[in-house]
Amino acid sequence: MKIEWKDGCLKDLEKLEIIIARRIIQKVNEIIEKYDTLDIKRLKGCDYFRLRVGDYRVIFSIDNEVVTIIKAGHRKNIYV
Repeated sequence: MKIEWKDGCLKDLEKLEIIIARRIIQKVNEIIEKYDTLDIKRLKGCDYFRLRVGDYRVIFSIDNEVVTIIKAGHRKNIYV
């Protein structure tokens, strides 16, 4: 699997504290190795998934062995 980051998502990460951003990046990299053990759920009504990282969420899609990271942020703001 390969990971691609959307530009908007990278800007979201830059706005977060460095410690939180590093945790998110580390957890995203674990998608490739430990997909079955992570807290990943399919979002209702669309083809996206969410990855839980504490109070933060990462929204992503999987297509042809490519994981595309779409959004990352606090859970109260991410689903809007």
